[in-house]
Amino acid sequence: MIFGFGRPKPLAIRTAAMEDCLSIADIHADSFDRPWGLMEFERMLAEESALAHVAAADAPEGFVLSRLAGDEAEVLSIAVRPRRRG
Repeated sequence: MIFGFGRPKPLAIRTAAMEDCLSIADIHADSFDRPWGLMEFERMLAEESALAHVAAADAPEGFVLSRLAGDEAEVLSIAVRPRRRG
């Protein structure tokens, strides 16, 4: 990129870590009228049945949070930073 113009860095999908909870909560707050708090994401990521992935370049730009129950999975929340949508 020259002078901030051009395409943004490509995103890579990876498993979310506990250190990503603040970014995930921030993305959620930018995406929903009634956002979940940091402690809620920390509690969910600590559960064995939770699966969380982030789309990140330098920092998380989006996430998906799911829960496994037997042979089924349920998406609990999914969001992308406004600047990365489209």
